[in-house]
Amino acid sequence: MPQEFKNALVVFPMNPIFAEYYLKKISEGKTKHQALICVMRRIISIIFNMLKYDTEYKAPAHLIEECKTKFIKRQQEDEETAEKIMKKKAVKNSCIIDIPMVKSS
Repeated sequence: MPQEFKNALVVFPMNPIFAEYYLKKISEGKTKHQALICVMRRIISIIFNMLKYDTEYKAPAHLIEECKTKFIKRQQEDEETAEKIMKKKAVKNSCIIDIPMVKSS
């Protein structure tokens, strides 16, 4: 994987807006690599417009809070799913079938 992609992967947990956009693209059926390219294109578009109009980047506060909430909710759902899977595995592994031995006469 090229270094540019590795650096971009570090951004996702820190920026909930881009993390949410990345996950949205994955849910639309894009591969992780394609979703990453979509995020990078969005970042480039933001930077281009900042330079073009000589403005500062101001992330919408309501969008940040909404994305943080979705991100936290998704993490909780993932943890609950993982717990359910672990419980199923534990139950499956602990079920030992006792077959009575039949004595021959």
